[in-house]
Amino acid sequence: MIISAKTLLAFFLCGAIFGLAISPFVNQKPQTINPQTTPTFAYENQDDKESPETDQTTIKEKFAQIDYEQMRLRFLRSENNKPNVLGTKTESKPSLGSDKNGQATIALIGDSMVDTMGTNLPYLKTSLKNYYPNYQFNLLNYGIGGETVDKGLARVNQNLNYKDRSYNAITASNANIIIIDSFAYNPMDNLEDYKQNLQSLINQIRLNNTTVFFLATIAPLKVDFGKGPLGINWDKDTAYTHATKIQTQMEAAIILAKANGLPVIDCYHQTLQSNGEGIKSYVNSSDGIHPSELGHNFIASQIAYTLALKKILN
Repeated sequence: MIISAKTLLAFFLCGAIFGLAISPFVNQKPQTINPQTTPTFAYENQDDKESPETDQTTIKEKFAQIDYEQMRLRFLRSENNKPNVLGTKTESKPSLGSDKNGQATIALIGDSMVDTMGTNLPYLKTSLKNYYPNYQFNLLNYGIGGETVDKGLARVNQNLNYKDRSYNAITASNANIIIIDSFAYNPMDNLEDYKQNLQSLINQIRLNNTTVFFLATIAPLKVDFGKGPLGINWDKDTAYTHATKIQTQMEAAIILAKANGLPVIDCYHQTLQSNGEGIKSYVNSSDGIHPSELGHNFIASQIAYTLALKKILN
């Protein structure tokens, strides 16, 4: 068969046109996926992602608002449920606390950080009932506002008549548990004097062979220490210096308590932020010093949790 030159030319032209049409698809490389790339979903708001400059203080304050509630309910979190018995589901008992009946007297001594917990210590009573629902508690508040530790030592063997509280001396209270606060919010001028007086207070209370705990309350604010409509409202330098002295004596008190073998209820380090400040939401906005309701609940939950952890009342 003889093919004319015109036919061959037409054939090659058609082939060239077809090749140009499909070449973009033939030469296109397959798309590679970077395994390190995090997919972005339509519902994600990229503007909400935290940057390295995110205010860590704000973050900690947000989470701090639920800390005490988590601690208060920790004993309710059973690891596993027991198998059904005759079709009845029975949950395992809490790992902390006890549902047995009992009675206990607990006394706290300290400065205004204890005083503001209130007569009969209602915050603590609520927290204790979460661990010991069938216990009857007699809670005694020996806190007096504005006291340094040497004044607390001076009255340790004296009856208390303060506000609506009328108690026998704490050493004659027959308390099953006595909790000693640091008195650090009213710091002494000399650190060594502070430590010596605190040691003497510990020694006096221990003479009664009572179970003794040590309480380090929440970390103070520094920049805003004492600020508020009912606060002392010192100038910035005075407030900062005083708050720093509180922290110094609080740290020394914790070391001293541990050296004496006392279990420490350490609310201080749990509320001390990396910038040296306390947590604002835990501090009463009216005076900038004492615990807010949230702060008192946090302290109470830490006390109750520590007592349950040590199985003192089991």
